[in-house]
Amino acid sequence: MRTNLIRVGSYPLTDYLRYEMINYEIRSRLGENIEFIVPSFPVESYFDFLLFDSRTALIHDYGEGPVGHQTGGWVSHSPEVLEALADIITELRAHGKRG
Repeated sequence: MRTNLIRVGSYPLTDYLRYEMINYEIRSRLGENIEFIVPSFPVESYFDFLLFDSRTALIHDYGEGPVGHQTGGWVSHSPEVLEALADIITELRAHGKRG
């Protein structure tokens, strides 16, 4: 199975994102499909998640604390949740620029 990662970003890239891209280069060489998309619209309504396949997603939880501090996450196998996440990916691909 090949994992897909879509990373939403904006320009100019932050120092942290440039650092993170080193990790993406390694993961890409190991077979992960990674897309960097700069949306043409604000992304406040989106959140981080990994959609592994049509059966499993990992949704990150950043809680109410400081921005960027992950407090946990959960796995979902719900067909409705997986379909909604796939729709988010489709929308980002359709309206964003690939970086």
